[in-house]
Amino acid sequence: MFRVLFFILTFVAFQLNSNAQQEQIKIDATVNMQIHELEILQKITYFNKSNTSLDTIYLLNWPNSFLGRKSPLAKRLIEDYDRSLYFAKREDRGHNRIKEITDQDQLLIWSTVKGAPDILRVVLNQTLKPKDTLIINASYTLKIPSNEFTRYGVRNNTFNLRNWHLVP
Repeated sequence: MFRVLFFILTFVAFQLNSNAQQEQIKIDATVNMQIHELEILQKITYFNKSNTSLDTIYLLNWPNSFLGRKSPLAKRLIEDYDRSLYFAKREDRGHNRIKEITDQDQLLIWSTVKGAPDILRVVLNQTLKPKDTLIINASYTLKIPSNEFTRYGVRNNTFNLRNWHLVP
């Protein structure tokens, strides 16, 4: 009986420890149906799983894949003879307009990685040590793309969203 109880307690302790060491994302969003936009306030709790200290982190900004004719997504679609994104009107393509990214109310410097409009490089104000966590807040406007490019997006005022927020 003691062995079973010990095993259960060890398993529960391990689960609690492993759950506390994962990224968490909280999003507050306001929808504007007329112009197909979301105003987003996002809180990312980032856990440094690596064995090295970090001074920069990267975030996936998938909506910017729809931003222009020269994006990697547009080029990939053209390889499949799909020119829908390449010739799409600006209002049908999606993107993020980032207002600010902060760490405890201090602005963080961020930029788009050259040649990868869907990757954000965020420079941290302080080094993030291994096994430490950092809370990042982002404020941005998401323009939802038409769903004709990837099946995800907006059609007839119905949103079908996937990978629409910033992700570590």
